[in-house]
Amino acid sequence: MKSEQTEKALSILQKAEKVFGLTPRIAEKQADVFVLLNKEKKAIAILEKSVAQFITNVDLLKKLLDLYTSTKDQ
Repeated sequence: MKSEQTEKALSILQKAEKVFGLTPRIAEKQADVFVLLNKEKKAIAILEKSVAQFITNVDLLKKLLDLYTSTKDQ
């Protein structure tokens, strides 16, 4: 994905969050885009916020744990 397209995707997701609030799906996709932009800390932050809000969502927790694991050596 080109950087311009990635930035556009992030903008769309942020607008969706303003309209619908932070949903698990929006959080997952925002995290994916942040990872593509090499902004893992922002990806972790959005997932932590979402996990706190949707504590029973195992998909969010798994994504967060995967991200922690993949960035622990960086």
